[in-house]
Amino acid sequence: MAKRFTQRGTRAGGITATTTQRSWCSKALISCYELLVIWVSLTSVLVGGLALGRKRTTTDLDLRLELGGAVNDLGLIMVGFETYLEHAYKSHVRVLAATGSGEMRLSEEEFTNDRQAADRLKAHLLRVRESCDNYSTQRLEAELLATDRFRGEARKLRDKYASIVRADDQRRAALRRSGEEPACGV
Repeated sequence: MAKRFTQRGTRAGGITATTTQRSWCSKALISCYELLVIWVSLTSVLVGGLALGRKRTTTDLDLRLELGGAVNDLGLIMVGFETYLEHAYKSHVRVLAATGSGEMRLSEEEFTNDRQAADRLKAHLLRVRESCDNYSTQRLEAELLATDRFRGEARKLRDKYASIVRADDQRRAALRRSGEEPACGV
C-alpha cells in the first residue's frame, strides 16, 4: 500500500489548512485523465478539421454547379448571337436606305464595338467551360461574379439589337402600308 501522510500548516489569518500528498498511483490516474483530455481535444480538432475540409469540398461543388448553370445560361444567350448582330445591322442599314431619311440608330463604330463585346463574352464562355474544374474556391467565386456580369452585358446587347430590329420591322410595315416603293429591297 502507498503511504499517505498529512501535513498541517497555517495560513494567514490563523486558518489551518491540510495538504495531502498523493501517492504515485493517484498521480498516474491524474496523468491518465490528462492524457485522455488531451486525446479528446486532439481528436475533436482533427474531426473539426476534416469537417471543415468536407464543407470546403461541398462549397466548391456548390460553386462549380452554380458556375456551370451561369455558364449554360450565358451560352443560351450567346447561341447564334453573332449572326443575329449581323442580321440586325444589315436590316437597320436596309431600312434606312429604303426610307431615305431618318437617323441611323446604330453606327458602324458602335456595331464594331458590340461585335468585340460579343467576342469577349464568347471567349470568356469557352475559357470557363474548359478549365473551371481546376479552379480554387476564390477563383470559382471570381469567375461566377464575372459570368454574372457578362450575362448581364449579353442580355443588354440582345435587348438593344432586338429593339432595333423591332423598330426596323415597324418601319417596313409602315412602308408597305403606305404603298411606297422602297429605294432598295427591304
